[in-house]
Amino acid sequence: MSFVDRPAHTPQWFLLITALATGAVVMALEIVGSRLLAPVFGNSLFVWGALIGVILAAMSSGYAFGGWLSDRYPGAQVLAGLLLFSGAWTFLIAWLGQLVLFKIAGIIEDPRWGPCVAAALLLGPPAFGLSGVLPALLRLAVSDLEYFGRHTGRMIALSTMGSLAGTWGTAFFFLSWIGSQALVTWLGVIQVGLGVWWLINRTSVRPLVIGILLLCIGGLGAGAWFPIQMLKAPVY
Repeated sequence: MSFVDRPAHTPQWFLLITALATGAVVMALEIVGSRLLAPVFGNSLFVWGALIGVILAAMSSGYAFGGWLSDRYPGAQVLAGLLLFSGAWTFLIAWLGQLVLFKIAGIIEDPRWGPCVAAALLLGPPAFGLSGVLPALLRLAVSDLEYFGRHTGRMIALSTMGSLAGTWGTAFFFLSWIGSQALVTWLGVIQVGLGVWWLINRTSVRPLVIGILLLCIGGLGAGAWFPIQMLKAPVY
């Protein structure tokens, strides 16, 4: 049951789309995270400091881990695994997020560390996984060292453009259109969809393994569409 890369050349356009999408999802999660934490912890400077600090810490460690992992296992299996992990965790946020937030608020009453722990538990893992995608993408994209700088610059630029789109799109449009719960679920769908594409098209994984993975993640996705509500929907 090994993960072996297929010899077929990975389309450059899909590498770029993946970089764009993951950059957008990371920032969308950070913006929507403020909405998730606000009913429980408020919308103070402490909450925003916790969110920004946790996301930055998760991203820095994710970049380092993704780079190490992509060198150790050079191939699309790293991309698929990171995307499926972050997508599955995002489904968990949508499904159990409110329950977890209230539990943490009941245990940690400090206005600084409560939001930090909540943000770390809910948003840290997907930010970590998504940040690991970029070095894995670069490992696949850079086949000619003569153009290493060009490939790296283009990939980082697209990821940053995605972050900008995710920030403005979430803050200006998506939150008011579909709400935080549905938005988190759709962000999970995007990540899982990308992960499944990489898993099926760029790795030689047995269909049985793919089926089991999809069944497990699909169960989390179903829970995300029917979350445990601790607050009334119009408030959340």
